[in-house]
Amino acid sequence: MVTDAITARRLPNLCLIHQVIIDGANFNGIIIMARKLGAELNEPPVGHFTLVPPSLVTYGCGRRSGPNIAASKDTKDKSSVEVKWKAPSEDIGPIYFKATVVRSKYYWNDTFTPPIVFNHFPPSMAKCGVDQFCYRYSGKHSDCTPDTCDYILIAHSGQNDVEFTIGAKLDTPAGYSGVGFTSDMNKLSHMDICACRKNGTVIDPAHYFLEDLSQTPVKQNEFLIDEQFDVDGSTVWCQFRRPKRLPERDAADLNQYQYLVFLWGPLSDNDGSPVLGSMKNLQSLVEPWSRNRIETIMCQGSGARACANVASLTLMVCLLLIGHLLSSS
Repeated sequence: MVTDAITARRLPNLCLIHQVIIDGANFNGIIIMARKLGAELNEPPVGHFTLVPPSLVTYGCGRRSGPNIAASKDTKDKSSVEVKWKAPSEDIGPIYFKATVVRSKYYWNDTFTPPIVFNHFPPSMAKCGVDQFCYRYSGKHSDCTPDTCDYILIAHSGQNDVEFTIGAKLDTPAGYSGVGFTSDMNKLSHMDICACRKNGTVIDPAHYFLEDLSQTPVKQNEFLIDEQFDVDGSTVWCQFRRPKRLPERDAADLNQYQYLVFLWGPLSDNDGSPVLGSMKNLQSLVEPWSRNRIETIMCQGSGARACANVASLTLMVCLLLIGHLLSSS
């Protein structure tokens, strides 16, 4: 068995091809499932199959499970089968695929793939509005998922710091995604920016201060703690922690009221700093925030009219008024 990836992601389909040649002959039957590495025999298969050929049929095994087993529905000769499978939403660790193959009166019960690592990205939004703040934007989808959004941010507050997960579609070799904090809604001055920079294959977090939009962001001391990053096609993911309070005079205190500014775009050819537009090119949206609901500001539709017509912008900014957003629960 072979797959089209060495990691399993939550939302995209993973293609699995099972090609079996036994003494130059085909096989008559097959059963395929995905198993959690180290799982007990009585534990049900994981994930579910999203596409199988006409020669297979799917079944659900386990309580509230989807189609997590694919099996032959006839005994016709087969040389290979190709199925598509989707990982579960929760992080279950490494998985592997197991197949039982039948040829005439013989069967082989131990056909396995190598372990497939569960990728943290795209992140789960299950706790959005519960103990996480979430923001997402798409210029095409009215209800984007983390793998189809143009930009997504998830923030989780700890006692002394905040964990940020940011993903954005960056089509240029050198680009960034980030979030800014400012108390100036009108001019976006004195903005504290936490950014995730992509330069070729190198991805790292960086901390900046922006005096006003007429100037270039100035790099600050590195207080951001890099946790993990990933590249999935044009989407760049990064996760980092930022202390709520920093010793720098201009740094935003994340225990205080702030406006959030959602940023992504190219990096400067001169110094590698984030490129921002002028105020006239920025779109803004101000909405109240509540920890008890999910923010799904799509910058599209009746709930976000102010963010329309931004397809030509190299930078998209939305503002969200928050009250002690990042304070401890």
